[in-house]
Amino acid sequence: NQYPDCPSDVLEKFSGLLKDGKCDYQTNLQECGWDGTDCMEQNKFVNERYPECYPAAGQFIAVVGDGQCDTPTNIQECQFDGGDCAESNKIMQARYPECQRLQYSALLGDGKCDQ
Repeated sequence: NQYPDCPSDVLEKFSGLLKDGKCDYQTNLQECGWDGTDCMEQNKFVNERYPECYPAAGQFIAVVGDGQCDTPTNIQECQFDGGDCAESNKIMQARYPECQRLQYSALLGDGKCDQ
């Protein structure tokens, strides 16, 4: 095992993601070599652009700015998923101005009842 400190449950479920050439949030942990180094560039980019994002969102910084609104990084510290959530946040604020759960705007109208 190249990453002896990577949690065993992560390795059991996601070992195939390590060093697959794509930054995967599931293994974007220091103990897992930042997804076997796949996330090094993404992490550097996000940390430089949004320095408060990693402390707030952790390994999910792997999805910031990927063109899809992601709930874990739809927070101010990550500039609302690197701008990916701008449209869904705008719609949610217009439809439900009293709603305080802006982070979950990507779930609005997805055909599922979310808690």
